Amino acid sequence: MKVTTLTENLTYDRALLAEHGLSFFLESPKQKILFDTGQSDIFIRNANVLNIDLNKADSLIISHGHYDHTGGIKHFLEINSKAKIYIKQEAFNKKYSKFRESGIPYSHEIPEERIIYTNETTQLEEGLFIISNILPENILYEKDNPGMYVETGGVKYKDNFADEQYLVTMNDNGISIITGCSHLGIVNILNDAVNRFGLPLNYLVGGLHTSNSPENEIKLIIKQLEYYNPKGIALSHCTGIDVYCRLKKIFPEKVFYNHTGKKFEL
Repeated sequence: MKVTTLTENLTYDRALLAEHGLSFFLESPKQKILFDTGQSDIFIRNANVLNIDLNKADSLIISHGHYDHTGGIKHFLEINSKAKIYIKQEAFNKKYSKFRESGIPYSHEIPEERIIYTNETTQLEEGLFIISNILPENILYEKDNPGMYVETGGVKYKDNFADEQYLVTMNDNGISIITGCSHLGIVNILNDAVNRFGLPLNYLVGGLHTSNSPENEIKLIIKQLEYYNPKGIALSHCTGIDVYCRLKKIFPEKVFYNHTGKKFEL
């Protein structure tokens, strides 16, 4: 699978734009997939610079319902008339970061006929899966996401991120994981994927949401990454620069920052 990062908060190319957000363009043997949209139309503008035609995207996968991953859905629908949107129902609940709304903008403008609601495991093609439920036996700890809330029935609760899902691409040599922000805990996601498929971990792609994580969680992440020994670790902004630098020091040949315009293969 080919990966092109269309939106991240960092770019080294003067022709590209960056923002607080995340969007990947994925090219598998059988289809073209957009994974998240960032918070604006920047992913489209960057795609044009990179000669990527998003009109040809077959699917849009939404990792979770935060604005910096979903704000571009409206713009995507303006240029693409065919792609199905794979999203969990819970992603449409109102979300808050402290006292600010942080959920999906313009959610009422998403046509129902374009949506495929995911729940457990959805196979897109041979060796390509959306995983929408982490099995309880694979959860080592409860990830803390301080200041993040979800509203249901007019009542705010601590967000348990029931809307989060991740992508797995599989071949004979192992699996690769693509995640948005890992609000459910990256160790839980790693354990879930490896135990489900019974294959070694090749690549981990996405954010770890560890910028404010306690030391015991970071040590556990390091321990599990050492155990799974992936070939590559492509990290995004919500990992936090301190944790990124720490992981880069421990895994110097494996860790890289997945900035806007970055291209690689899984």
